[in-house]
Amino acid sequence: MTSIRSGCIGIAVGLVASAALRSLSAQQLPEVRPGQRVRVTAPSAGLHQAVSTVEALSASELTLLRERLHERGWVDTLHVRVALDSVRRVEVSTGQHSHEWTGAGVGAVVGGTVGYMIGQRRKCSCCGPCYSAEGGALLGGVVGAVVGGLIGDGIRTDEWLPVDLHRLRIGLLPQSGGRLGLGASLGF
Repeated sequence: MTSIRSGCIGIAVGLVASAALRSLSAQQLPEVRPGQRVRVTAPSAGLHQAVSTVEALSASELTLLRERLHERGWVDTLHVRVALDSVRRVEVSTGQHSHEWTGAGVGAVVGGTVGYMIGQRRKCSCCGPCYSAEGGALLGGVVGAVVGGLIGDGIRTDEWLPVDLHRLRIGLLPQSGGRLGLGASLGF
């Protein structure tokens, strides 16, 4: 009785810990460059975690492309220029991830608990099979993990990495025709 229950709990804790540690893994933080999807907070420009695409970056301002959905269903593209001095936070999108492991962990715990409770209330009859609470917990945990994993796989979340605004790099970049141009990028 105790070994099956502790085994189910161990599996559930392992799945949840695996999902949590995956998101905490160290990553190389990217630079901000044109074409990247960013989330910008600049209160003086009326931007609070505004998801946009970087159009251009200069020594003094950030030019963003923002899409706005109107009530009638059409999309409008806005070019927004924001002074770098007014930017409080910039985060770069690193893509999306699903939550299959978290869903499997939650499903295993919920399914195991429900299975245990059902197995505990089940009465044995002389002619039918007799299910134990531990067997119900195991079966419920497995079914819950599969269902939770499938549900978690369908849930997508954007991943954002913050940009250190104190390290603005400005330099000369080669242009076409052999000329040099002034360029800037936010980096780490």
